[in-house]
Amino acid sequence: MSVYEAVKDALKLAQSSDNAPLIRDLTTALIESAQLSADNIQLQQRVRDLESALRFKESLTNKHGVLWAAGDEAPYCRFCWEKSKLAIHLDDFGRYEGKDRMVCLECKGEWFIPGNRNQND
Repeated sequence: MSVYEAVKDALKLAQSSDNAPLIRDLTTALIESAQLSADNIQLQQRVRDLESALRFKESLTNKHGVLWAAGDEAPYCRFCWEKSKLAIHLDDFGRYEGKDRMVCLECKGEWFIPGNRNQND
């Protein structure tokens, strides 16, 4: 049984006793326990979000001046990541002089990546 349910049950019993101060205190406790439950849910989500961000950060490798995440075919902008922690995929603007031209549409950074844009090259 949760704290919320226990307080709710106690409040039902107190209402039949005609004890106004007890009813008031239990009502306050019920409201506070509901808020604590909501806060706990938000904090659990925040922990999941931070763990996910950490896994992403740890998966990044720098090759040819751009960032690659494990299992992702498209590179990320190193400038946007280092400056603002924004994971912005680079757009492929075709080949130029035997290299893949990659552009960040956020910061307008431009890279020429040798090979065929595969991080394993």
